[in-house]
Amino acid sequence: MHYLRSFIIGGYAYYRNKNFEHGKAVTMLMLPVIGLPTLILSGIGLYLFQDLSFYIDNYALELILMFLIASTLGTYKVEKFLDEYKGEEVLTTLSKEIRIHSVIVYTLIAVNFCVWYFLR
Repeated sequence: MHYLRSFIIGGYAYYRNKNFEHGKAVTMLMLPVIGLPTLILSGIGLYLFQDLSFYIDNYALELILMFLIASTLGTYKVEKFLDEYKGEEVLTTLSKEIRIHSVIVYTLIAVNFCVWYFLR
């Protein structure tokens, strides 16, 4: 749980240091938090259920809608969680969390590439 918390706070601090406002930093943070694991799981799911691709294609709209609802709720919850880190003085002390965020994001990108490359 500590690494997840550090990942979220570090990502928020990273985007705030890039001169994003609070809401835009949270939105940018939600891309790796929800987007990368979703791509990894969908790659594995599509590989495992290749015979069911006809049925999966019919439900693509529902899956996209569920993803949008989950990301909206996630963004709302994370935004409330990160309200206490809005101050500029807090962001300068979070270099360790920014490193944890960067390592996890690059690891997720590498795993995503491997999943899509080797399973296709």
